[in-house]
Amino acid sequence: MRSIFTIITLLLSVSFTSVSAQAPSTKPAADPTQTKLFNELYGKSIKDALKTPSINDNVDLASQILAAAKASRTKLTFVNLATKAAYDLTHRFAAGQFIAGEALAFRAEVLPDQAADAKSKLVKLYER
Repeated sequence: MRSIFTIITLLLSVSFTSVSAQAPSTKPAADPTQTKLFNELYGKSIKDALKTPSINDNVDLASQILAAAKASRTKLTFVNLATKAAYDLTHRFAAGQFIAGEALAFRAEVLPDQAADAKSKLVKLYER
């Protein structure tokens, strides 16, 4: 389990600007090529990880997916799918909360139109 200081640092790294102060959403249309690529790379692995009772495979896979999202930061559809998957794979488990928090923080940083939702989930994640 990560220290409380790591969690606080993660929370502070995400700026908490009000939604009303943000520019209007300029959400780009989903890119079908990026969606197809994500599904080809991770679709089966995600389904397999969710079927097993072990949380270790969920956390390992989420970590790999989040690393790919960070390496593809300009591919917004890929980042959207990857951060959602990393969060979904890990947020229910104490061992996965750090990865889930990282995914939400990155999502808020790269996808401004989804920042409010990501920040809300981040707060709820660490209130547990």
